[in-house]
Formats: sequence, structure tokens, C-alpha cells
Amino acid sequence: MTPKIDINNVIAVASTNAEQRQAAFEAVKQIAAEFGDKVQVGEDRVLFHCEWEPPFKALKKLSKEMPDVSFTLWADAFQKSHWICKVEYLEGKGEEQTLSRIDDDFPGIFKEIFGIEEPSWQKKQTASFQAWFPSAQ
Repeated sequence: MTPKIDINNVIAVASTNAEQRQAAFEAVKQIAAEFGDKVQVGEDRVLFHCEWEPPFKALKKLSKEMPDVSFTLWADAFQKSHWICKVEYLEGKGEEQTLSRIDDDFPGIFKEIFGIEEPSWQKKQTASFQAWFPSAQ
């Protein structure tokens, strides 16, 4: 039996072409619904929960199909599995990298995801992505 990992994900969409951005955003909402649950939609990003792996391959494929759109994925599995991730896909390229405390990029990405630095978070233990989705839990 495969162990479940609780992962909260946010995917943001950016493009100077409003029509392509909207089409990409609709595709991202569909990916979130297919890969997870607890989907919340913001102005330019989607929050969702999954239990195994963020949709790396699906986003990479979508970014090949929509080369004028930038897709940024943040993933938080820190509370149970002690890793976080941020990857930007553009034209089908992006390097999936999970980060733990020992990685140099960890503090900055942690602050993007939780809104505060890790030492402060250790005292409060707030949910991830609350800056973008205040009702996130």
C-alpha cells in the first residue's frame, strides 16, 4: 500500500495575452480537480490538496501546449513530510525540485508558502498559502 502524503498545492498562471491566460487558467482548474480535492480558485491561482504527488507532468505538458504562459507551482508537504517545492514551467521546461531545511532556497520558498519565516511559523503552525487563500486550512 502506498503511503499517503498530504500536499497543499498552488498553481499560478501568468501571461501578457489575456485570452491565453484565461484558457490556461481554465486548464489549471481542471488539473486541480483531476489531481486533488478541496479546490479553491483565486484571481490568478488555484489551491488544491492531493495525497501523492503534485501534477508536475501535467503542468509541464500544458506549458508545452501554451508556450506564452508561465505556470508556477508551489507545493507544501512540510508539516508531515518536511519538504516544500516551487517550480516555474515555461515552454515545457521547468526543474522539479523538492526542498528541505538543508537547501539554500528553503527559507525564501518557505516564506512564500507560509507568509512567515520558519522559526516564527514553528511557534504559530499556520496553514500554508493563507496570504493568497485566507480560508485555507
